[in-house]
This record gives sequence, structure tokens and C-alpha cells, in this order.
Amino acid sequence: MIKKLNKYQLLLLLILLLSVLFRFYKFYQYQYFSGDEEVLTATNRHIIWDLSPSFIVQNASLAFGMGPFYHYLLVPFYFLTKFDLTNLQILASIIGILSTYLVFLSGKEIGGKKLGLIASFFYASSFLISVFDRRLYFLTLNPALTGLTIYSLAKIIKKNFRYIPLLFIPIGFAFHSHASLLVLVFTIISSYIFLKIPLKKKYLFQGLLIFFLFLSPLLMAEVKYNRTVSKSIQTFFERSLNPGSLSQKTDIYSPMDFFNVLTSTFFTAPSKFVENQFCYCNPPLPLFSPLAQFFVACLLLISFLMQVKRKPGMEKRLEWILWLALLSLFFSIFIYNQVFQAFLFQHYYTVIFPVTIILLTKPLLQLEKKLPRVFWFCLIIYLGLNLNTLFKSSVKYPLIEKINLVNKTATVIGDKEFSIKASGQYVHGGGWTELYNHYFKPAVKSYHYDFWGWIYSAYSLYPGPIQQEDPELTVYFYKEDSKPDHNNNVLDSYSFKDLRVDILDNLQF
Repeated sequence: MIKKLNKYQLLLLLILLLSVLFRFYKFYQYQYFSGDEEVLTATNRHIIWDLSPSFIVQNASLAFGMGPFYHYLLVPFYFLTKFDLTNLQILASIIGILSTYLVFLSGKEIGGKKLGLIASFFYASSFLISVFDRRLYFLTLNPALTGLTIYSLAKIIKKNFRYIPLLFIPIGFAFHSHASLLVLVFTIISSYIFLKIPLKKKYLFQGLLIFFLFLSPLLMAEVKYNRTVSKSIQTFFERSLNPGSLSQKTDIYSPMDFFNVLTSTFFTAPSKFVENQFCYCNPPLPLFSPLAQFFVACLLLISFLMQVKRKPGMEKRLEWILWLALLSLFFSIFIYNQVFQAFLFQHYYTVIFPVTIILLTKPLLQLEKKLPRVFWFCLIIYLGLNLNTLFKSSVKYPLIEKINLVNKTATVIGDKEFSIKASGQYVHGGGWTELYNHYFKPAVKSYHYDFWGWIYSAYSLYPGPIQQEDPELTVYFYKEDSKPDHNNNVLDSYSFKDLRVDILDNLQF
């Protein structure tokens, strides 16, 4: 007999359904594909097609290898979907729904069911977070691992020490997925130090076994390839710490960057160009700027003052986990900015979203106690704004339309050899090299080798020989408002919105 759901279980179910809506609505129209997805897919193609159990995989930002476990995690899904890049995105959305549930569990452990429900509601129905949750790439696991970290630490503080081994999962993935997960490593270490969490040898030993499992491929690569891991890391730090090797930047990190991203998780304006949220440039400002940023800053300040004034006890200890996570982020930003003269882009903040959502929910619950009607009105307005953005927005160049352009050019190219060129922001770096490998046949030359060449060469990700000279045909992607640098030797043209592709005959003069 099916058990009847109680009020909290029913509300949680509705929130999870809301999370499904935000992560699956217009499923094929919201899919994004760029150089990050290209290299991830090419690496998994190498692992599966070449039956190569790689010990290390590339990281273009760090310029040294990381562990392959995230890629191994994706292998069954690439295999079962037969490398269907559009349907593979289902996995990213499912992980996003799991993250929503972990936000509920974390909030519930820290402040009760009501905090967990409201925080998971904000996470489920944030347009910006839901768009990030649709991307299958190196940062996809971040929010889920953050939720797991906060939940596990809360359980451990409540003397449920069997959760200690789970902390070594986010620690391990920091060396296998993305370096931004070091924020969680700092959170775990600082929580143990400042909250005086006892170490239990039995569970610590189990955790170390998990960590050794994560470390094992890197150790095997170190032995098999003559210290390739340690040498690469040493070279990276020597280059990064050498002032002469860095671009001389005088700017420092601005706190407004953090508040802009944090505010965007609540207030994002409708856009027909969602890719702008992922770009390595200045993303759009949040809706209602600068009032929205001021509102979020006030909420964060109130949340901190509430924490400072709260009487010592279990709830205060638990909430310090969130503040230590936020401090770990700022510490990471400072190190990254000052030592390596680099900046965090918007999508790197996914690791902190579950934390900030719970922190900002705390003062709002005080409003619910004093002015319940105002509180519920605010929730309705928030949901309405994000639903409006969800319904009225779209990715300018969806993955499915890129695939269509690749397939349309196939009939013109036939069996001839061709090269790929692309120009213009959001066009160059659009993943075209891997899409041709995937859905038609490889080019013999690609513009992308200027940046990704060492990766393709090191991991044998390119199935054919790389030519220096131009072959018979060139496939040229560009935006219609840009001036292409070719003459009138166009065999055929196709377009989607303002994205245009010309097939050029290089033998015509």
C-alpha cells in the first residue's frame, strides 16, 4: 500500500518537479557547446574508441594533467547514447535535480525542514543556476559535491561520524574534475580546525582509502611516464610565479563581481543570447541593477549579524560551515588573483551556489515569521520573474542547430578534404572541430589548433593527419555582420540567425 505523503514530503516533491521544469523546458533549445565541451567529448571518444584507459587527462587552463575519474563517470553515458551529444545533456540536468535535493538536505540539517525547503525552492527555480545545470562539462559536478560536503559536515558535527569517508569524494574530484573544487577542500580543513571536529581513526582510514583510489591513476602516470605529473606541476608553478612570464595586469579582483554573480542567481533578465552568461568576458548585469545587488548584500550582512548574535549551540556551529565555505571561496579568489594574475569567470562560482542560497534564505525566514503574507508574495514574485526569463530566453546558437549546419555542409563537401575556419566572438571556439569529427568526418586542418593543438597531439584526439597547407575546400563560420576574408569562391552557403557558414573552393583564383 502506497504511503500517503505528509506536508513536507509533498512540498519537496513539488520543488523537485519545479527543478525538472527549469532543467528540461525547451531542452534542445537551451543546449550550449563550446571548446570546453569539445575537448571533454574528444577525450571520452579517445577513451572509448581507442580503448585507452588514460591515467591523466588534459586541463587547458592549468596546462598539466588531472585525473580521469570524471571522464570515466561519463563513459557509460557516451557509450549508451552512442555519442548523441544532444541527449547526453540529460545527465547534466539530472545532476542539477540531484543538487536541488542536496540543497534541501543541507538546509534541513543546518536549520530544519523549512530552511531546507525554501532554500531548495530558490535553487530549483533560479534561471541562472538551471542554465548552468544544463551544461555537461568539467564544472557540472560542482554544486552536487558542494551539497554533499555541507550535508556530510553537518552530520559529522552531530556526531554521525560514518559520513567522514564521504568528504573524501569532493576532495578526490578536486584532482579529477576541476580545480575550483579546492574551495571545498579548504572548507573541510577549516571546519575541522575551527569547529574542532574530532578525527575518528576508523572512518578516517576508510576516507584515506577513497582518496588513494582517486590518487592512484596520477601515481601510475607519474611512474609510467617518468614523473610527468610532478614535472608538469613544477613547470606550471615556476612559470606562474615568475613575474616575467605573466601578462602585467594592474586590475585586482572586485567584490562587485561576486555580488553580480550572486544577484544573478535570483534576478536574471530574459535574453535570446544565453551564451553570454558563459563567456570569458563581462556577462550581463542582473535584473534591477544596482538595487538588486544592494538587496542581496543587505541580506548577506543580516545573515552574518544573525549568526554572530546567535547564542552558542548546535545551530550556530552548523551555520559556521557555510561561512567557512564562503571564506574559503574568497581565500581561493585572492590566491588565484594575486599569485597567478587571473580572474574567476561567472561559471566558476557554481561551487558556492548551494552555500549562498542557504545563507540568503536564513534572514528571509525571519520575514516569514513576522510578515508571512509579504514573504509568500516575495516568493511568488521571484518565481514569476524566473519563469518569465525561462520562457522568453534561448541560446543564440544551440547545439542542435550547430549539428544541422555541419550536416548540411556534408553534401557539398562529399569526399573532398577540407579545413575549418571561424571568426567572431561565440563563433571561434564553438566546438566545430569536434562536431565534424563526430557527425561527418574530420577536417585535415582546423583553426582551433592554434590553441588546442598540444591537447589533440598529446592525447591523439584527432583521427587524421594534420596538414599545414590549405586543402581543396574550406568551411568558414562567421557572423553576418563581420567581413569574411575570402573572395567570391563560395560553392554554397547556409545560415542560422546571424551565424553563417560558407564552403570555399580554394582551387579557384
